[in-house]
Formats: sequence, structure tokens, C-alpha cells
Amino acid sequence: VYVPTFRADVEGMADISEEIARIYGYDKIPVTMTKGEVVAGGKTRLQKLEDTIKNTLSEAGFYEIVTYSFIDPKENALVNIAEDDKRNNFVRILNPLGEENSVMRTDLTSSMMKILKNNYARRNPEAMLFEIGKIFTPVEGEVLPLETQDIALGMYGSNDFYDIKGNVEQLLEDCGIQDYDFARCSDNLTFHPGRCATLTIKGEKAGVVGQIHPSVCQNFKIDTEVYAAF
Repeated sequence: VYVPTFRADVEGMADISEEIARIYGYDKIPVTMTKGEVVAGGKTRLQKLEDTIKNTLSEAGFYEIVTYSFIDPKENALVNIAEDDKRNNFVRILNPLGEENSVMRTDLTSSMMKILKNNYARRNPEAMLFEIGKIFTPVEGEVLPLETQDIALGMYGSNDFYDIKGNVEQLLEDCGIQDYDFARCSDNLTFHPGRCATLTIKGEKAGVVGQIHPSVCQNFKIDTEVYAAF
């Protein structure tokens, strides 16, 4: 097939087919039903796990929050993360909108504390919040960082240490995790040294639960006890 130079609108096989159909006659082309194979949809194991987590925490009275993955590098200091801590090794944004959004977070603590601060500043008497969010850890020799899905719980008001510990235990049980244990923790500067416990699952450290250190609460201008789990 040679396309005349004056037919600049004919560029490919679809255009030639259209010309043949037009000349032959659309009315002479038999009608056929379109057909195709459809695969039944379904959720992945991770998506089902997230649904379980959200349902468990929502039933316990928590509200889900979604925060930005971009943070201010100074925020880690507000939650008492030491300068030499590996969590201060950030992935930096090449073209940030400002210093307050210049790095990718390596921890969910400051994100949770900021939302608790906003609730407290607006005089909400109680707050029970949770977030399922990603943290970004640089990997030596790799262009892209390691993206890890983490869970954060935070609350203030009429709750105490045993309430949030019970929420974590219920969450573990609903997720089918039974081989876990809590041990007293005193080396995490974000938490109160006497009201903090380390969560281990099958002997490996999986998180921390307890009362946020009063100095951290002061940094966020929260004048009440705050309990969290990360």
C-alpha cells in the first residue's frame, strides 16, 4: 500500500483499515461482540494485614492519620534522637520546597507528635491516633533507599501505660502473632525511663511502647502525659 502524499492523515495500519472499511461499507461488516479474559481481583497478604490493623485500632477508638514523608531534619532532635543515631542519616530532597520539607523521614515519632500537638493546641481533651506509614533508610552503595512500612500509635487524655500496652497486645493477637514479649526499657531517650517497654517478637526487637518523655512533650508544647508505641 502506498499512501498518496496529500493524505497526511494516514499514518499507520489503523488508518488504512479505516479507509478499507469506509470504501467497502461499514454496513457490510458483521457485528461481533467484544470478548476477553477477566481475572478475579483480590487483596495481597500485606493489604489484608493492613485491613486487620486498621479494623482492630478503629474498634479500639483510634483515628487514622496520614502525614507527609518529608520532614524537617531538626525534628529528630525534638524527640530526643541523639546526633550520632543512625536515624539522622537522611535521604535529602534535591529540590525541596523549604527546610521544613527537605529530608525523608527515618522515624514516625515526630510525625505523630506533631499531630498530637495540633489536637492538644485545639483543646481536644483526648486523642487516640494511629498511622501506617513508610520510613526511608539510605542503603550504602544503592541509589534508592530502603522503604519500610511502620506503625505508630499515640494518645493522651484518660489513657495510661497499660491502656496502650493492651492495645498493642490486642493488635498482635488479631494479626496472629503470639510469640511476643515485653521487657523494661530505659535506653530510649524518647520515652520516660521508668514507663517504657521494648516489644520483642520471636526474640527480635520489634518496637517500643510507653510514656513519652516529659521533655519531648515540652518541645511540642503538650502539658499532659502522652503515651505512644512505635
